[in-house]
Amino acid sequence: MPITLKSLHAIRLRKEHIQPIVLILTLLWAIYTFVWKENISGQYAPPKLKIDASLQLIKRTQDFQLVRINFSARNIGEQTLNIMNDLWKIIEINHKVTETDQGLQNFDVRLSDFVALGPDAGNIERVRKTTNGKILAVGSLGWHSLKSTESQKLSVIVALPLTCKEIALTIVAPYSKNLNRNSQTWITWTYNKKTHGTSTEICTSKGISHNTRLNCTPAGSTNYKHLLEQNDIRFAYDESAYVL
Repeated sequence: MPITLKSLHAIRLRKEHIQPIVLILTLLWAIYTFVWKENISGQYAPPKLKIDASLQLIKRTQDFQLVRINFSARNIGEQTLNIMNDLWKIIEINHKVTETDQGLQNFDVRLSDFVALGPDAGNIERVRKTTNGKILAVGSLGWHSLKSTESQKLSVIVALPLTCKEIALTIVAPYSKNLNRNSQTWITWTYNKKTHGTSTEICTSKGISHNTRLNCTPAGSTNYKHLLEQNDIRFAYDESAYVL
C-alpha cells in the first residue's frame, strides 16, 4: 500500500495522541514508586512483629539445673510498633504411661474427643497422656518500641527443679502501632491458680499508680474482641518444647 500525505498525517495524529498517554503513565509510575510506595503505603500497612525464643541447658548442680533463654524480637513491618507488656513462661510437661487395656480404652475416648474438637483437644498419644504442669518460671522482657526492621535481643538465666525433665517455653507479645505506655488502654495479665494458666485483659484507664490499670475486660468476653480491633492490638507468639 503506497504511503500518501493523508496516511502520514494520520500517523502523526496517532503519535500526538500516544505521547501524552505515555507521559501520563510515566508520571503515574513515578508517583507510585517514589511517593506512594516509599512514603504513604507504609502508613496503612499492618504492623508485623516476629519473636523467637530458644533454650539452652547451662549446668546441673545438686539443687537445680540452670538454663539460659535467648529471646529476640524483630519488626518486619513498615511502621514503628509498640510492644505492650510481653510475657514469657516455662511450664513443666508431665507424662503418664497408659499402656494398659484401660489406657487403650481411654485413648479411644480421647481420640473421639480429638475428632470432635480438633486442635482444641490438644495432642494425644496411645501409650502416654501428656498434661501441662505448674509454671516453673515467668517474666517480662520490658520491650518497648521497635522501628521498621529494628530488632532487640535479650537473655535470661533461670533455675529449674532437678525433677523437671521436659518443659514448654512460651512467649506472647501484644503490640500496636497506635498505643504506647502513656496510653490509657493497655494489656495486663491474670493467673488462674486452678489451671495454672495465664490470660490477658484489656484495661482502658489508669489508676493513681502508673502501673495500676482499671476498667479491665478479660479475654473471651463480648467486648474484648471489639477493644482489640478498635485499638489495633495484635499478638506475636512463639512456643517450643524441650527435653532437659
